[in-house]
Amino acid sequence: DAYALQPCDRPTPEPGPGQVRVRVEAVSLNYRDLIALRNKAGRKVAGIVPCSDGAGVISAVGPDVTGWRVGDRVAGCFFQT
Repeated sequence: DAYALQPCDRPTPEPGPGQVRVRVEAVSLNYRDLIALRNKAGRKVAGIVPCSDGAGVISAVGPDVTGWRVGDRVAGCFFQT
């Protein structure tokens, strides 16, 4: 199956300008992730990591980041409006 989930290892990225790196501590796989993975919404993205719901701790901040610090606890919000 071209849409089968498979675990893999990736290099730890360094955050760029305006970005933070989050050490994920809790995550769930939900139906929205399967929609994205199977391209049901028409927005195919290569190398997708399906985990829309998650929470963690900021482990690094990139240049020009203000308002966030290493150690801040965060959770993702995919519908910001």
